[in-house]
Amino acid sequence: MHSSPDEIALFLSSSFPSSHLLRLFEAFSNVRSLRVVAMDKSPIPPLDFSNLRAVDFSNCATLTDAVLLTLPSGLRAATLDGCRALTDAGLVMFFRTQRALRGISASNLPSLKDSSLPFISSLPFLSRLSLSCCSALTPALLQRTLASANLIDTLSLSNSISVTKDVVVAAAAIPSLTALDVSTLACVDEGVCDAIAASCKHLVSLRIGGAGIDVGRGIAAVVEKCAMVTQLDVVAHSTNVPHFEGGLWR
Repeated sequence: MHSSPDEIALFLSSSFPSSHLLRLFEAFSNVRSLRVVAMDKSPIPPLDFSNLRAVDFSNCATLTDAVLLTLPSGLRAATLDGCRALTDAGLVMFFRTQRALRGISASNLPSLKDSSLPFISSLPFLSRLSLSCCSALTPALLQRTLASANLIDTLSLSNSISVTKDVVVAAAAIPSLTALDVSTLACVDEGVCDAIAASCKHLVSLRIGGAGIDVGRGIAAVVEKCAMVTQLDVVAHSTNVPHFEGGLWR
């Protein structure tokens, strides 16, 4: 008697027979984590794994709303980065129905719009969220979304014109935050660093930086006040950033 794996990676191509997929669904019905790689932009068929809890469709250009919405309910984590065939309506329906989600990675997703944010912010267990490179969101609504996201501990907002200083300040005020990525943002300045230093008392990991902005003094404030930080990545043109080595500031 053999056991079924908990996690599989599925590499799809136009030469992959559909009959093989049917046998996969039967043999691995208990799979809980699935990564899909579309090798040659071939269509992704419905994925009939009834016990799925986590899916990773990173950069699957052919992932459609139809496939996304046939996934079983009860998903805990979904990675949809770069899935450009998805639509606004499909994402709204997905977040509206998958209410057990704890982790969402929706970076570089042009179809992610304001209409999805109320459903994301109301997810009762959401703790990990990535909205990097998402530029179709309204800053004011994104700010309100983060202001109500009290359980998020890991957040990425890098490289997005939708992220303003007020959005970062709202993110910094999330009480459970332990990891924050606000790198490659034009709004990052010493004021943003001061807000992070004042609010992020449980921060362990920080990635921060702006385009050509000297944040050295602001980083020093973070170093001084965020005593739990053990990982710091500064993406900035600065000669005044303190050196971090082996858990100690030099």
